[in-house]
Amino acid sequence: MNHPRGSLFLLAVVCVVGAAQAQVVTSNLQGVVTDPTGAVVANAVITATNVETAVHRTATTNGEGFYRFNLLPRGSYEVKAQKSSFATATLKVNLTVGDTITANLVLKVAGRPSKWQSPAWPRR
Repeated sequence: MNHPRGSLFLLAVVCVVGAAQAQVVTSNLQGVVTDPTGAVVANAVITATNVETAVHRTATTNGEGFYRFNLLPRGSYEVKAQKSSFATATLKVNLTVGDTITANLVLKVAGRPSKWQSPAWPRR
């Protein structure tokens, strides 16, 4: 005779857990990484660091330069893009609950001098 009561209790627990999971408390962050000419940068490492907690996640851009982080907790983030031969690009974003934020980054070529200088030749 306790079988119907047990079933009702189980149903109530499932409903409460389902309702709690249905509440969205996270955000998504995505973007495209390019170079200064607008060409996409594949295989760049993207790091999203929560400024308040220092917790970070990493992703790698695909062949179209696209990256995406799903289910990030809300808050302020520092987003960095890195790839060899390029200078690191950094930006800050604020994620709010339920949003999908697009944060595109541009990687500049690293070590490129702004002006060419001729070598000092010895004088005779």
